[in-house]
Amino acid sequence: MVDRIKKAVIDNQNFLVVMILELAVGVLLLIDPTRFTSVILILLGVFLLIVAARQIRGYFKSDAASAMRGQALSGGIIALAAGIFCIAGSRWIVSVLTVMTALYGVLIMLCAAPKIQWSVDVLRQHGHLWFLPLAVALIAIVCGAITVSGPFTSDAMWKFSAVALIGLAVLDVVCAALIRHARRSAEKAAAGAPSQSAAPEQPRTTTEEAAEDGDGHAAEDPAEGARPSGDDAAPKKPAVPASDASAPDAKDASGAPRAKDDANGR
Repeated sequence: MVDRIKKAVIDNQNFLVVMILELAVGVLLLIDPTRFTSVILILLGVFLLIVAARQIRGYFKSDAASAMRGQALSGGIIALAAGIFCIAGSRWIVSVLTVMTALYGVLIMLCAAPKIQWSVDVLRQHGHLWFLPLAVALIAIVCGAITVSGPFTSDAMWKFSAVALIGLAVLDVVCAALIRHARRSAEKAAAGAPSQSAAPEQPRTTTEEAAEDGDGHAAEDPAEGARPSGDDAAPKKPAVPASDASAPDAKDASGAPRAKDDANGR
């Protein structure tokens, strides 16, 4: 059982990452969208600070000519400023920029890409339920487009994005279960069906049946059993051709009739 679970995780690791991401983001958005988005902005700021530190450090470790061409110092300063801004003004960004809800719509549409590949993978493996992941991908694209367009208020869009992500995660689990069940059923049916390429069974001969009798003795050769014994075993003399037999009126080489030997001739 444990080996099956490990094999399933290894075979579907990309799918599991996307599903966990959808579920986690959806739940956090549903609980507190403003705070969750602020945390994301803070993490983005930390990442930018790390990039800035590497850029500035690389500028001072390289020679002057290479540093001038690379422009690493200016890039590091920009990344440093952006990181500080994301960390310090995360709540202000969430409250002012309505584009943050559109970013979740883009995330939802990007989640459709693994589902499309999943559908193609099932189709290439001759699966019958390949259309299920494709349908979920189309739902993700539609939900993402609605979120990006923003037809509702900000709070409604937060909740809509959260519900869409959670729903996509649930649909992914359902699709995975159905496809796995169909695949296992097909494998069992293929294992139980007789092989078409197997050679037909040849009928057994009398000798083979006799070899499997209860005594365990090997069957005698039919040719040996039919061999005659006694006087009948002596080889027969070859028959004399009719052309070589002596006839009473046969002639000799000179053409004269051959005289018969009388009883007193010898």
